[in-house]
Amino acid sequence: MRQFELSSSFFSMDVTIKRIKATEEEIKDIFDAAFRGLDGDALALVAGFDPTQFQVLCQSDEIAARAVQYGKAMCEARLSGAALDKALIDGDVKAIMFLLTHKHGWKPAKPEADSSNEIIIRLENAEPQIIPGENG
Repeated sequence: MRQFELSSSFFSMDVTIKRIKATEEEIKDIFDAAFRGLDGDALALVAGFDPTQFQVLCQSDEIAARAVQYGKAMCEARLSGAALDKALIDGDVKAIMFLLTHKHGWKPAKPEADSSNEIIIRLENAEPQIIPGENG
């Protein structure tokens, strides 16, 4: 025996889900914060959002989530382009080594000898040399 029954009007209710979307201005703020290298809570706060609300926004609005990815990618492209120009055009050895090490997986050569400024003096215990004609 049922103690509660749904009325027939329950089955005819319209359920509408409101999707959360960022405005164009908010998308620009999100892109700008991501471009500056921010992420997580810092990105949310600088873009003008509460961190929890920002997570919900990115899950609900694909454009907002892509603005974060696109901002980071554009910044990385600009920085790597600047480093590449410094290396190739200016011939900057530090920039060249940075790119080879961090982008192309080169490992710096290790010096064969110890490069410290210590001087090691070795004293060897040897038998005294007997010179003919002396005490003997």
